[in-house]
Amino acid sequence: MKWFKHDSDCFMSEGVDALIEAEGFSGYGRWMRLLEIVAFKMDETNRCHAEYSIQKWCSFLGLKQKKLISFLELTENKLKTKVVCFENIIRIEIPNLLKKRDNYTKDLEVTSKRLPSIDIEVEKEVEVEKKKKRLKPSRATLPDWLPREEWEGFVEMRKKAKSPLTPRAINLAISELEKLRAQGQDPGAVLNQTVMNGWKGLFPVKQGSSPSKPSSMDKTLSALDEARLLVEGRERQKALGGGDGL
Repeated sequence: MKWFKHDSDCFMSEGVDALIEAEGFSGYGRWMRLLEIVAFKMDETNRCHAEYSIQKWCSFLGLKQKKLISFLELTENKLKTKVVCFENIIRIEIPNLLKKRDNYTKDLEVTSKRLPSIDIEVEKEVEVEKKKKRLKPSRATLPDWLPREEWEGFVEMRKKAKSPLTPRAINLAISELEKLRAQGQDPGAVLNQTVMNGWKGLFPVKQGSSPSKPSSMDKTLSALDEARLLVEGRERQKALGGGDGL
């Protein structure tokens, strides 16, 4: 706390009167010193205490240990302080200082109470924006030539396959569709082909054939068929006496 309020009618306080009567004006000076030490430790919370070793308190208040104890007993009885001793440490609490705190500390207290709700509201707004973006991740980058319905069917299929499109994957997919379009492919047909077959990638649609991606087994069988036909042709040539052409 930067400062605390000092009432102008303090001299009329019964507690202060009792302190001056017992300790003289030096006792009043020590009381003000004690208020300053505790107030220095206060912040925006309800903390209103300070704790130091007995030796430190003696140094702060300019008293011997025995005199310190009697002074603290007097403040506890007449000025409503709370004194707690444990081992070599003395904790002094002055609850009335909470009523005398400065406006600076009060403002901190109010601000600290408001901040969490403000943070929560900001977090909610950010989360809402994130949800909006997650709901329609593909709309922002769709070019005019790309059919929306077929594209969203492709996006939905990838979600159900537990392989949703990332922003980079969206850009790569659109780039691939653009290349296929330049080759004469219909982007809508390419997307439908991928959805129908449950593929993750995008491939050209072959005209006049079933829209399916050739597998490695299909390629192997085709190569074997070509080899078989070549061997049969050579056998026929040998049987006709035409040689093997080598």
